[in-house]
Amino acid sequence: QTLANGEIMNLPASPSSPSSSSTTPFSYLYQYYQHIILPSDTLQGICLQYRVSPVILRQINTFSSSSLLLAPKKLKIPKRHDIIVREQNKESEEYKVHFIKAEFPILNEKEVRAYLELSGWVLSKALDELGDDLSWEKVANTKENSFAVISSIREKMKVVKALKTSKSMQQKKQVHVKSRDMTDS
Repeated sequence: QTLANGEIMNLPASPSSPSSSSTTPFSYLYQYYQHIILPSDTLQGICLQYRVSPVILRQINTFSSSSLLLAPKKLKIPKRHDIIVREQNKESEEYKVHFIKAEFPILNEKEVRAYLELSGWVLSKALDELGDDLSWEKVANTKENSFAVISSIREKMKVVKALKTSKSMQQKKQVHVKSRDMTDS
């Protein structure tokens, strides 16, 4: 359906039929930004950032609260072509941690950080590694192998800790050598 300039289109308040319950209102009308909810986010702040009304945001993402606690961890926000918005910084550590937590809610923050550190904070590498580990767990799907996956995650966390300790010790040695060199001269 094409609208003439100035013509108004009434948008549905809900999906048109029960069989389309998997489709959210407006999903066929817009292109979307994806916003990962961070601990510092508020509904009002997101609405201001993307210049969208709270009502529209809640309808598109099918939550009714004015709090983000009950909202999906990944919000769909309609793009408006008449304005420029500042999107999330997708390179920040906080974004990457919460992106993975939204994708894999069974992981805690320490586990997510371990995967990111092992992948050099490259989000796609961490997601690939996690996907491989978790698909291996699904295939095995036994209690013993579930414990093996958890053990594997814990081992990776130990490696990250050991790398940090080693790096810290190297830095201390360098400082000690430098200070000794300064006292010798």
